[in-house]
Amino acid sequence: MHFSILDSEESKNIAVVHKTNQGYSGKDLWKLKQERPELFGVAPAAQNGKPAPPGFEQLREMPGWMYHRDKALYFQQESGLLYCRDSSTNELYELHQGEDYSGTL
Repeated sequence: MHFSILDSEESKNIAVVHKTNQGYSGKDLWKLKQERPELFGVAPAAQNGKPAPPGFEQLREMPGWMYHRDKALYFQQESGLLYCRDSSTNELYELHQGEDYSGTL
């Protein structure tokens, strides 16, 4: 096995540049987060509407809609409203937050 020794100024400069760039891709994290928020666990904002809540993914078959797999919820980007799918009719209906009346009963 043969080892070369860094004896020239040029080879020393190359070694210094290599060492300073270790672990750095050349892309600023703030810019990457802005361009690809899904890499950081943040749903991308709608192009012509409301930003999506965390955990929603684009639906190719339904432009303008996003879907949350764990919660089985749909997000309409234009309105910013959440929807559920009725399993018997397969239609979407707007999700409403119920009110707790347990204290009055």
